[in-house]
Amino acid sequence: MVKEITDVEFADIVLQNKSVVFIDFYAPWCTTCRVLHPAFAEISDMYSDVLFVRIDVGKYSDIADKYNIMHLPTFMCFLNGKEIGRTAAANNEMSLCQFITSKLEN
Repeated sequence: MVKEITDVEFADIVLQNKSVVFIDFYAPWCTTCRVLHPAFAEISDMYSDVLFVRIDVGKYSDIADKYNIMHLPTFMCFLNGKEIGRTAAANNEMSLCQFITSKLEN
């Protein structure tokens, strides 16, 4: 399950978390974001011990600025509150799945 979060929740849910967190930085007007969201949600169902969240950069541009989000969608992975990977090149389900599994295998 993918949880929609706000900028206020970001610190508690992502930065304070001691486990793996995947974040989908998206915007409602972004076609690729809309196309990849079902795949992100489906992958999240396969890993119940991993947290999957998404944040709307249109509403919460301060978070996008802080993490230098220049392209949408951008997917990031955090572990123990620190970034361990990101991709803005996931433009299909396979590339998104490869990014996620590569981070979980480490």
